[in-house]
Amino acid sequence: MQEMTEVSKRNISLDEDDQIDAEGQPLNSDNDLGEDNSKDPFEIRKKKVEKFLKWLRIKVEALLWCLACAITIYYTNFFRLIFEHPRINTLFLNIGMIGIGINSILGLYAGFYLPFIKKNRDPIDQVNPRAVQLGAIAGVTTFITIIIAIWPLWGWLSILIIFVFFMAIINVNHFLPANDLGSVMFGAIFFGAFFTDRFIEHGGMWHYDEGHAHTQSF
Repeated sequence: MQEMTEVSKRNISLDEDDQIDAEGQPLNSDNDLGEDNSKDPFEIRKKKVEKFLKWLRIKVEALLWCLACAITIYYTNFFRLIFEHPRINTLFLNIGMIGIGINSILGLYAGFYLPFIKKNRDPIDQVNPRAVQLGAIAGVTTFITIIIAIWPLWGWLSILIIFVFFMAIINVNHFLPANDLGSVMFGAIFFGAFFTDRFIEHGGMWHYDEGHAHTQSF
């Protein structure tokens, strides 16, 4: 009888302290539940600092890509030479421009037609998966054909130039509102780039002229 009483007392003690693990340690201890870590001011500050540093790194990288794009446009006067220089391969340039046009139409479809006219704000990949596939094909085609089109003028720099433009297009969204206004601003920036030659006084640099490599033409 006395042994049964002792067992009952031990069970009650376990109920009060909750269960124990295989090593005999209470599972409701603060360390096991992580309560101390979550309430530790140092840990909270550390997580906030880490989160801020990650956010800052992403923003700085995005800003550098955008600055690299702006510098590239200025020193190459890209949007003047691709339409005026005789060494540009116009066939592949036109194919690339068609790809840009397709993606522009898809952007209008996803950013304006669906939300404002159809009143459908579901993700485009759910509404029309084929539109996403078409956009991807058009994007890859544009990337390749534009490089071929400008190769006679910039040579191996053509790959770097188009890659910088591509990365800037992706990263500029970090500085735009995540709403319909941001879509309008992105479109304005994208199409506005085609008119940058009006603000660049020189005739472009870093390109090949007849008999000269990477000359600076003013």
